[in-house]
Amino acid sequence: MNWYRLFISAALVVVLAWVCSQRIDELLYHFSNQKILQLGDVTRLLPDVKLPTERYVELTGVIGNKGALITGVRPGSFRLGPIQVRHLLGSQIFIEYDQNKLNSQLPTFSRVTLSGRLVDFGPKSELWQVRNFFSGRLSMKISPDARLLIVDEKPWDMWRYPLLFLLCAALALGSIWMAIRKL
Repeated sequence: MNWYRLFISAALVVVLAWVCSQRIDELLYHFSNQKILQLGDVTRLLPDVKLPTERYVELTGVIGNKGALITGVRPGSFRLGPIQVRHLLGSQIFIEYDQNKLNSQLPTFSRVTLSGRLVDFGPKSELWQVRNFFSGRLSMKISPDARLLIVDEKPWDMWRYPLLFLLCAALALGSIWMAIRKL
């Protein structure tokens, strides 16, 4: 018997399940039926206001000159870099956007109105390393309740997530079927 095939198949299923589990919030957001939440000018938000996460929002702010660049695959996502992460001045909100697509439209110190998915940017967030870069290397004080706006992510507009989840499920099921068939 070829038990090693079953072992390899099980390992593949575990890896695919782990990859998908790290991205389940994107899939749930894609299928959510949210209306846009208007936050307005981020400098006028009270410091003790706890902003929601996994919400489709629109906000206005001034892009600061401190930023970080993510190359390769963004942690917790199926997005590929280069991805810019920038701070909105006078707030605890950061923005993330596709550098190739939006960098020329989002110059430093410009006042912008942006929409997208608002996510956690706290110490245990997916981008904790980027947060540590801002607080350590750039000496920024960042609230534990900081948020990150992923620019241009809208519900029902992120089809790569359901498609990649289906591809992972097909690979897992195909691998199991091939391993069992050969036993």
